[in-house]
Amino acid sequence: TGCGDGLTGYLLHCYGDVVTINDMEDWRDERAKKLTFVQGDICTGLPIESNSFDLALSYNGFEHIDNPDLALAELVRICKPGGQIYINFGPLYCSALGLHAWSFNMPYPQFLFSPEYIQKQVERLGVSDLGRTTTCLQPTNKWRLDQFRRLWQNPACSIVFLEEDTQERFLNVIDKFP
Repeated sequence: TGCGDGLTGYLLHCYGDVVTINDMEDWRDERAKKLTFVQGDICTGLPIESNSFDLALSYNGFEHIDNPDLALAELVRICKPGGQIYINFGPLYCSALGLHAWSFNMPYPQFLFSPEYIQKQVERLGVSDLGRTTTCLQPTNKWRLDQFRRLWQNPACSIVFLEEDTQERFLNVIDKFP
């Protein structure tokens, strides 16, 4: 889900049939064009039958989904009983790179500057994001770590493996300017 340019699906297609799902326009890489593409909103329900997949995967998307509670419920719905759901994403909004403003060569701009100032700087600097140059940042849901930790306690599924990655890239800035 949240297939973006579709290259994750392209890499996985050698293991079996792959359906790529995105809530935006179809802008897949040429190599992923042969994959089945389904457009839908994971938060309001996908046009896919229940119990359809052995594996549901979301890579680098959950921090952008408006309502991760509904998204996880939808992944559970489309997964076959005994199927697997793999979710990998980051950085979270409250982290140093949480604005996803990669062209800002500094941590925590989302807390240091107004949204208007940030937008002006994005327009000035441009953003290279997912292989495209744009003057807009990807929207984030602004969920905090504790919200995701509660989400993973969903009784409809069980966690097989959970890893939280801590990066200390900008810890010196926090130490210097608490």
